[in-house]
Amino acid sequence: MKKHIVNIIIFIYYNLIKIIHGHLKILNTLHKESCRVVCENGGNILELGFGAGVDSNFIQTHKIKSHTIIEIEDFFFEKLWPWAIGKPNVVVIQGDGLMDIPKDKKYDGIFLDFWDEGEEFTQNLLNTIKKHSKVGTIFVCATMPIFDKDLFINDPEFTYEEIDPNIKLKWYHLLSHFIRLIQRNQILAYSNKIRKVTYKG
Repeated sequence: MKKHIVNIIIFIYYNLIKIIHGHLKILNTLHKESCRVVCENGGNILELGFGAGVDSNFIQTHKIKSHTIIEIEDFFFEKLWPWAIGKPNVVVIQGDGLMDIPKDKKYDGIFLDFWDEGEEFTQNLLNTIKKHSKVGTIFVCATMPIFDKDLFINDPEFTYEEIDPNIKLKWYHLLSHFIRLIQRNQILAYSNKIRKVTYKG
């Protein structure tokens, strides 16, 4: 019974994310631009967390060599498999976003869109990115709670940049205007900037 309730909650969450990120202009544009930035080098892209596949679709619009996606949740992984059909550059892995990255593999871009995986995950994130980066690798995190920019600002092996996507909203984008208000007042965990980290080595 408990598992059934959890599955219902995940199903609702999955469809809400698809609707919100896919059609809400301020988030749609922010995520689309975040994916453009992480794909600037082309090459091999690592995406940690498939979720509803919105960001994965954006990444696929760019000229990249390979697109590795790691997803741990059964529900989302079951959505990932059919999504990957017909996409020969996609590598699908079910596992932990930090522990199950292919050993010794380095990427040109690393994209992360988790919500909050806890303090231990945040602490391990920096070392994981270093391990799987080469000079010039771009890392972009699309969510606020697990992103500690000071980790990167204070580390001489990285450069940190905040990019304003300058999203223009029409008057009738009411919900987007509301989210922008939340962003500006730093309420909850919505960001209005793309946080680009580049590995210098």
